[in-house]
Amino acid sequence: MTDGRALARLPLFADASPALLDDLVKAAHERPLAPGQTLLREGDPGDEVMIVLDGEASVVVGGVLVGSIGPGDCVGEMAVLGNAPRSATVTSATA
Repeated sequence: MTDGRALARLPLFADASPALLDDLVKAAHERPLAPGQTLLREGDPGDEVMIVLDGEASVVVGGVLVGSIGPGDCVGEMAVLGNAPRSATVTSATA
């Protein structure tokens, strides 16, 4: 991610200042995933929050598909903010 424009299009950051977006971009890194690649695994420790920029991913809890996420959705925040293990497995459904 080279600038904050991609983040500014996401509802989570719609009201963020350009300076904050620049700081987030400097701290962030993109992680392209192939279909079927695991982003988060249920039960693992959580030390980062991820935002889906493109594509979709499936969310599985206890082996049961509970939903899907797409552009603008945040994952991993519950583990980071609650200092708890990951509550779901998230796997890329599309590239």
